[in-house]
Amino acid sequence: MRDLADRNRVTVRRSWQVRFAAQGRGFAISGTQISAKVEAPARLKPIAQVEEQRSTAGMWPILLSGAGRILAAGSATQETDLAAAVKAAEELISERIEPAEQKALHAHYLSQFQQASASLMDQLPPDLFFPDGKGQSMVRALDLSNGLKGEFEVTYQANSAQNAQWLSDAERQITTRIGEDVRSSSEKWRLTAI
Repeated sequence: MRDLADRNRVTVRRSWQVRFAAQGRGFAISGTQISAKVEAPARLKPIAQVEEQRSTAGMWPILLSGAGRILAAGSATQETDLAAAVKAAEELISERIEPAEQKALHAHYLSQFQQASASLMDQLPPDLFFPDGKGQSMVRALDLSNGLKGEFEVTYQANSAQNAQWLSDAERQITTRIGEDVRSSSEKWRLTAI
């Protein structure tokens, strides 16, 4: 879920069917996406379509240590998907009624934040499938052009299933600040047996 400047939000819901298999001293998790649905304002339909059609097949398999920590995973976001989303966003910016220099500035910030946020969002929390209960928090500053300062703040907390060590639910909150503008987004995971 991501908040927008006009108090609207974009919500993406994905479901996967996953299988755990013993591998060496740890586990391998294979997965198949079974659904993807994006809810977004009508003006963002081109970006929503890119997100709904985006394949997450590249993130599998995920390898876990014997203690359940993620050792290796592929990327959930492919460069072509990211490029398509950025292109759709640039087209939306170009359609806005504002001076050309303002449009160029929006496009520039979009590019800078895309590069910086990709590494934060593409990494799964190491204890996602077997929470350690410690949670995580980090802040990353970003220098933007024209003297503006940007910042990402990421917090993460996961809970184990009742009377078990595996995941019940987890949430990662991301707060983005550019000058006085503050936006938040969150990712939530839930693991259930089928």
